[in-house]
Amino acid sequence: MPATVRQAFATITAELSFALADPGQKFQVTDEGVYRGLPRRRLIFAGVHGDEWFVHYERGGLATGYYVRLFKVDPHNQLQFVWGGAGRHAARTLDQLRKMVVAGQFSDDMQNYW
Repeated sequence: MPATVRQAFATITAELSFALADPGQKFQVTDEGVYRGLPRRRLIFAGVHGDEWFVHYERGGLATGYYVRLFKVDPHNQLQFVWGGAGRHAARTLDQLRKMVVAGQFSDDMQNYW
C-alpha cells in the first residue's frame, strides 16, 4: 500500500503510525495478554480502483471483528475516508466482499470501533 493509504488508515483507526499485520501473520488476537510489537489489526486484503482504495482487515479484542474501510483521492491528491463497515465474517475474495457489502453484512453502526 502506498504511504498515503497507510497514513489515511492510521488516522481513521486512531493510531500514531500505520500498524497492520500482513495476511496470515501474528497480531493481537485478544485483549488478554498483550504481545509487544504486534499490531491490533491484520490485513485480509486491500485494493484500488481508479481513485478509490479499500482495506479489508480483522481486529482482535474481546471478540475478533472484520472491517472494510473505503478511501477516495480528493482534488488535492489526499486520501479521504468515505465509508466503513463492521461484519461478523471475513470475505475470502473480492467478489464475496462486494456481495457482503451490498447485502448489508458490513454495518456502519460501529463507526468508532475499528
